[in-house]
Amino acid sequence: MGESLFASRKQREELRDLLLRILREDPEQFGIKVDEWGFVSLEQLKLVVRTVSNWATPRQIEEVIGDGSHFERWQERVKAVSGHRYMIRPEPEEVIPPEILYHGLPQLMVSSVTKYGLKPLGRRFIFLAETVDEAWYQGGKVSPSPVIIAVSAKRAHQAGVKFFRSERDYLCQYIPAEYISLKI
Repeated sequence: MGESLFASRKQREELRDLLLRILREDPEQFGIKVDEWGFVSLEQLKLVVRTVSNWATPRQIEEVIGDGSHFERWQERVKAVSGHRYMIRPEPEEVIPPEILYHGLPQLMVSSVTKYGLKPLGRRFIFLAETVDEAWYQGGKVSPSPVIIAVSAKRAHQAGVKFFRSERDYLCQYIPAEYISLKI
C-alpha cells in the first residue's frame, strides 16, 4: 500500500469509525441519498466527511475505504459491509440459471448490445426475465416498443458468467455478446 497518508494509526481509526457511523446509522440525516442495497455516492460521502471532520482529505477517505474489510465499493458508490441500523436489500444469491432468459431493450441499443454485450448501464445489475412477456413488460418501461433479446444463460453460466436471483428476476452484471440473440 505504500506510505500512509495518516499522522497516526489512531487518526486512521477515527476516520474509519466516522465513515462507518455515517454509513451504518443514517446517511440521509447527512443529506446523502442511499440506494436499496445501502450504497451511497462516494463524492457525496467525501463532502460530508470533510465537513464533519474538518481534517480528512479525499485521499485519506479513499485509503480507508480501500482497505476492503469494512467497506464495499461498486463503481463510484460505497457502503458499509455490515451493521446497518436501517433496512437494506439483501445481496442476491448466486444461482444456476435456466437455459434461456430474456431482456427487453430500446431498438437503438440493439446493435451495441449484439456487438459488445449487455451491460447494466448505471445500475448494479441487468434484470433478466424467464418469459418473453415479462421481458416485454420490463422493456416497455424504457421504450414504447422494446426489442426482446434471448440470452443463452446456461451456456453463459457454464463459461463463468455469474447469475443471481432476486424475488422476481434473474440478475447479472454482464452478458457477453456471444450469448445474445434477437428474439422479437
